[in-house]
Amino acid sequence: AIDSLRELTGISASDKHLRIGAAETHQSIAGSQIVKTELPALSLLAESIGDPQIRNRGTVAGAIVSNPHHTDYAAALVALEGVVRTTHRSIPTAEIWQCQEALCLASEELVTSISFEIPMSAEYVRRAHTAAGYAELAVFTALHSADLIRVGMIGDGFSPATTTCSTTADLDSCFARLADIAQPTVFQRAQLKALQMETECRLQDGIN
Repeated sequence: AIDSLRELTGISASDKHLRIGAAETHQSIAGSQIVKTELPALSLLAESIGDPQIRNRGTVAGAIVSNPHHTDYAAALVALEGVVRTTHRSIPTAEIWQCQEALCLASEELVTSISFEIPMSAEYVRRAHTAAGYAELAVFTALHSADLIRVGMIGDGFSPATTTCSTTADLDSCFARLADIAQPTVFQRAQLKALQMETECRLQDGIN
């Protein structure tokens, strides 16, 4: 089976980067001790996807290839400057969303792994569709250094958006810029405000 190929599996951390094999399931990512230690927000993200059946069968590459604009991982990719590696090349975040419906791959090109920068700390918050469970709106906030916070957002009706700010005190303007970039609906703007407050509380708890 393709998901048993050695180069497509495995989770490792080195040089401030987290590498996840393309065939790793959402559940294996959520349960990985490496992910929980190095990037716990990504563990939480993976745990929030779908139901147990989807988490145990769906893979990180499958989510990114089939639904790059709206998968939960997209928020992490933009906030953590992720890179999708294939049998032919490395695809930086800026090029992942060039195609509208799926990841732009050649006919014989295969995703082999995804890597994320490991920040000092990070938080992931989302609002899920009541019936289907997918993220109607979600925000991944990563503190990369004392003066760099990068925030990524996904949601219905717009491509992944990202912006940066220098301190947690500047998060209000950071989230305002996200709204300006993505142009969410009135309802989504209210959701975004709630997600901002949740993010600020979590970051403050982490500092304390």
